[in-house]
Amino acid sequence: MKKAPNPEELNAITGMYFTTTKGRRATSSLIANMIAVAFASFTTSFFIASVLVGGVL
Repeated sequence: MKKAPNPEELNAITGMYFTTTKGRRATSSLIANMIAVAFASFTTSFFIASVLVGGVL
């Protein structure tokens, strides 16, 4: 069984990954995708909530 890496090891790995332009580009696109997904889910839940409120009122 492999032990979980400690935060220092993770920081070293991610730091090495961040220094590469490919890693930076992938990370920025990942963050952009996360923001897009969060925004889409927020607007969807807002739409559903407004429909429910409109149906109640």
